[in-house]
Amino acid sequence: MTGAVARRRLLGHTLNPASDEAALGQSLASLDAQDWRILTMASLECCVAPAFSAALETRRFTALVPQEDRDALAAARDLHRQMAARYIDRSVDLARDLAEIGIEPVFLKGMAQLLLAEDAAARTRMVLDIDVLVPSGRVFDAWRFLVARGYREVKPRKDTLERINGRNHHLPRLATPCGKVAVELHRSFFAGDESLLPAAEILASARSVIHFGLAMKVPTADHRLTLALAHCALRQMPLIMPVAQLRDGCDVATSLACDGADPAFARHAFAQAGAEGAFDWSAGLMERVFGVRLMPRTYRPPATARLKSALIERMCVSWNPQWRINRFRMMTILLVSLQSPSRFPAIVRNFIERKVRERRRML
Repeated sequence: MTGAVARRRLLGHTLNPASDEAALGQSLASLDAQDWRILTMASLECCVAPAFSAALETRRFTALVPQEDRDALAAARDLHRQMAARYIDRSVDLARDLAEIGIEPVFLKGMAQLLLAEDAAARTRMVLDIDVLVPSGRVFDAWRFLVARGYREVKPRKDTLERINGRNHHLPRLATPCGKVAVELHRSFFAGDESLLPAAEILASARSVIHFGLAMKVPTADHRLTLALAHCALRQMPLIMPVAQLRDGCDVATSLACDGADPAFARHAFAQAGAEGAFDWSAGLMERVFGVRLMPRTYRPPATARLKSALIERMCVSWNPQWRINRFRMMTILLVSLQSPSRFPAIVRNFIERKVRERRRML
């Protein structure tokens, strides 16, 4: 049986279209049935099973996969094709609706990758909602117009739109009139500071992709790479990080291998925003898990960035969806202490006090 870290790296390298095929085939051939089951479950839990299945088929490694796992991956791929068609249809409807009030949205994240894909299952991880960027001055117009068109709020609102807009980078989720797809209207990609990649820059340089005779806007390859890395960096602490790591990494690898994105652009954007450290550790994480190189070979990141990459990789490996493994919590504490050493004693004290309270309740 292969080790947990090696297994997750193998999954990442399989998802990277630029991985060395001979070395990858040799590693996959050494897996036993239990390894394959764990890889299959991880790809399903992290919403990359369709891309994993397509990568295995494209490289003719399907014969290495046990039949049960092959069937599960094929089923996920078929489901993704159906979902992708539905999401593209709803995105076209959304773009046409907003065009009526003179707004041209830019589709972000997984939806952008989906619109660019010739074969949705071969290129993309699963898409969970439709994220669109609209000019900040028109975000209320867009939201209210869609509500008038039959879109409805997914959850009851507890505050005014103005206050929500002031503290968040997107307005409350809306369900499409069919009720099966969620839409998020963004005025920015980031909450608060926009110095990494201003929304106006993303909107102004977006490129067009034609679907059903309609020009749909998506960010440039360099912007998609930068946004995927930023999303990974922003997701470092919440429970969603293990899922986001593989999903964002899938977008990073695709932008580099299929779209010709320039890592130097992303690195410069992070540096301009004073976030070189975030770039160093997230780029290091992508290199560890996916085998993609985002930094020059002559550059050696600081020791703290290398340590953080290693800790986050281990943290993601130790995670499981049932939250039965406590190593994830401990590594989260270590990561917070690396970011803010002054908070470390309080974090440890709070953690111990919480565990004592839980123990007392059990007695």
